[in-house]
Amino acid sequence: MATEDEKLPKLHHFLKEAFKPSDLEMFLKLQGFNRVVEAVNLNVGADRYAFEVIEALDRRGLIDAEFFDRLAEERPGRVAEIKGVRALWIDEDQARLIEELADFIFSAS
Repeated sequence: MATEDEKLPKLHHFLKEAFKPSDLEMFLKLQGFNRVVEAVNLNVGADRYAFEVIEALDRRGLIDAEFFDRLAEERPGRVAEIKGVRALWIDEDQARLIEELADFIFSAS
C-alpha cells in the first residue's frame, strides 16, 4: 500500500475529473454514504469538495475494496484508472484474507 502522499492525490484527481461535485454527491447518496454527504459542504468548489469527501470517507474507514467496486460500476469507462488508484489504497492480499474470513464466518453460522 502506498503512502498518504501518493494515494491521496491520485484519488483526489480521479474524483474531481470523473465527477462534477453534484454528481459525486448523488453517487454518494445512492451508494449509502449519507453521513459523508452530511459531513461535507457541496458549496466549497470542486477541488475542495473532492478533497473533503476523501477525508470524510477515510475517517469512517469507507475507502475499501467495495468503494472502488462501486466506483467501477458507476464509471465503467474508467475501470483501468480506478484499478490503479485502488492499488494504492488497498492491500489486495489483506483484502483477500478478509473476504475469506468473512466467507468462513458466514458459512459457519
